Amino acid sequence: MIVAIVVEVFFSLLLIDRPHPLLVLLLAISAGMVREPRDGAFVAFGGGFLLDVFGGPPLGRQTLPLVVATLTVFLARTELARRTVLAPVLAAVVGTLLYWIVLVIVESAAGLAVPWGHIVLRWVLPTLVLNALLVLPLIALVERLSVRSGPRRTARR
Repeated sequence: MIVAIVVEVFFSLLLIDRPHPLLVLLLAISAGMVREPRDGAFVAFGGGFLLDVFGGPPLGRQTLPLVVATLTVFLARTELARRTVLAPVLAAVVGTLLYWIVLVIVESAAGLAVPWGHIVLRWVLPTLVLNALLVLPLIALVERLSVRSGPRRTARR
């Protein structure tokens, strides 16, 4: 999680005003799909909080969108969806869309100007493509690390 936060902060500084993948979101989705949804929610909350601390006001700007996107994706998952290869890609796409919707709502509520057209064309669509491309390799990495860190837990019903 710390590596994802460092890389995401690095992307934000290096790629100022350019889209970049939402690594904490992808890590949260990957952790929730490989392990338990609770693990993904923990990554989303912890990663979002740390991004908020490093990113400045308003507090909750990253935490709320990450947690809402991650939990919504996990609420919508099914047994069949977890067994298909495209489920993580679909989760990344839906999670990315939810992240941006909640982020814009949070920024609007904080009184910041939100140019919808600019955000959709310049940020949402490129980020959506980047996240869809990166989610499968990241899930493979999380699975590999999960095997090394201990037994895989099964989701409780």
